[in-house]
Amino acid sequence: MLKVQDKTKSARQRVYEALENPKSLAERSLAGSLVALIFASICTIVIEARSPTIFERYRIYFDAFDLFVLLCFSIEYIARLWSYPRARDYALSWYGALDLAAIAPAALCLFFGSPCNLAWLRALRLLRLLRVLKLGKQTKRRGALWSGILARTLPYIGVALAFKTLMLYFEGQDWWIDLKNLGPIMAMIGFAIGMLLGSKLSVAQTRLHKFEDTVMELTGILQNLLFSLKDTGLLLRWSSTLEDVMRSGRGLQRFFELHDEITQEFQKSKIDTSIRLNFQQKTAYIINKMKWETPLVYDDFIQRVTIFYTVALIIAVPGIFGFLSVALIVYILGGMYFVISDMDRPIDHDKDSLINADFSSLTSFNDRAKAKATTQ
Repeated sequence: MLKVQDKTKSARQRVYEALENPKSLAERSLAGSLVALIFASICTIVIEARSPTIFERYRIYFDAFDLFVLLCFSIEYIARLWSYPRARDYALSWYGALDLAAIAPAALCLFFGSPCNLAWLRALRLLRLLRVLKLGKQTKRRGALWSGILARTLPYIGVALAFKTLMLYFEGQDWWIDLKNLGPIMAMIGFAIGMLLGSKLSVAQTRLHKFEDTVMELTGILQNLLFSLKDTGLLLRWSSTLEDVMRSGRGLQRFFELHDEITQEFQKSKIDTSIRLNFQQKTAYIINKMKWETPLVYDDFIQRVTIFYTVALIIAVPGIFGFLSVALIVYILGGMYFVISDMDRPIDHDKDSLINADFSSLTSFNDRAKAKATTQ
């Protein structure tokens, strides 16, 4: 009896890990298929809203697809309830509610049959779009499945398309206002956002290059000091600790302690004042700029303007063209924002970071110094 319980617990754990953190090819394929179903569901709702003739002609296929989506999402929901350590916590959580909202309306249509044709019940299928809100959590945990800009922007693309799908229903109503004359204004705002992002890109790129140049200059100073200091072991410990701090963000207090020791060693070894001053300046710059970012006010302003612009685009650009435009704009502007933000932080210890400064010169120095110390 105990062995059966252990096997059941092990199976639940495997299912839980497969859903929360897919690693194998099969698990990643399953995760990707579920995400694809989300966007396919959005497409079917768009076709129903904008091309009712085509929808009615091939209604049997669309209904079969809805049933297939319901089956897939229901199996996933049941699997999560079964595998989670505390099923009640998942069911009452925000993400559990999103999963339930994705299947409940379609289940009502399936069990009640004809009422599914009522407008109010059919409209409930739009709740399935709420599932795109889970993409933010999913892409953070599925680095092996999604990568780079796609992983960062996919949740926002999904949310934008969900709201645009709702707008497609409103655009088909007689009372909806025609906003086509907003085109020139939208173009000007988009150009202004591009200018803002371009300014930030210029500053971030300059800072990144300056940081990398400073690391190389400091490495040159270290190479010179290697033949001038009496205690070369202290110098090696100092440079190795600096590299560890840059790689992991930890051990800063230990680095400061070694820095005080090496400063005293400079005085004992009578290192030239100009070399000491240059060494201190380069070190202070690297430590202080490691986490430097653009002022928060400027960054918040760009975020808000981009969000407002996307919302205005969702409302102002009608039809399928607006649907595609929203996805493209979110990918481009969102991608630019995330790339520039990563460049703005020369050293970022987030595992999802896209760009980090190159400090391979310091690594090469430490490797050579260690190899030399070993042979001696």
